[in-house]
Amino acid sequence: MENNHINYVEFKAANLEAIKTFYSKSFNWKFTDYGPTYIAFSESGVEGGFEKSDAEITNGALVILYHENLDNI
Repeated sequence: MENNHINYVEFKAANLEAIKTFYSKSFNWKFTDYGPTYIAFSESGVEGGFEKSDAEITNGALVILYHENLDNI
């Protein structure tokens, strides 16, 4: 795996079923359900997921970066 790239992105969402419907129909993303509060997506150029949240979602995403050996940086 190549270093120094975005490896995974997570977003909050109020309605996971609506998210799956929109992104699968619009962009052909594939989804995997991990219980009632999390879905992962693939075939989007970067893998990621949506976590169900009942709180107000104002902005932001959790971006996970990859490096094979952080101890040597």
